[in-house]
Amino acid sequence: MSTAHLSSSPPRVRPSRQRGITLVELLVAVTVVGILTAVAVPSYGEYTRRAARSDAQLTLQSAATWLERRYAECNRYTFIDASTNPPCTTALSASDLPAELKVSPSGGGKQRYTVSVSALDAQSYTVQAVPLDTTDKCGTMRILSTGAREATGTLGVNNCWRR
Repeated sequence: MSTAHLSSSPPRVRPSRQRGITLVELLVAVTVVGILTAVAVPSYGEYTRRAARSDAQLTLQSAATWLERRYAECNRYTFIDASTNPPCTTALSASDLPAELKVSPSGGGKQRYTVSVSALDAQSYTVQAVPLDTTDKCGTMRILSTGAREATGTLGVNNCWRR
């Protein structure tokens, strides 16, 4: 009778490898995220300021167009309502802009500019947008009845109105 050779050694167990991330890998990932955030947040802030500025310029141009329609009806900026008889007898004051033209953005959202008519007489007007953010580099933007554009901030007229 033959006997089978039985091994008395225990079966081989492979050493377990722990899987996961090391502290160094975690620190590298956190550093990369921090650098990306440091670059992205100021860029995003400037992007939102430029978008708000663009909306304010659109609102200024809409207010100027509204005043030009009054002038086309009555040959004066200070009268309104050509449908009355006799026409153009209702006086228009600087505070009579329609409500949607007094704030920017006009469609809702966080108000960033206050739009008003800062000067109004029979033959001329000045419409201005004053930023609520005192750090706005364009400052107060204006459109005159002559079509001239102004900005009081440090960026200057050309930089504020082209962006």
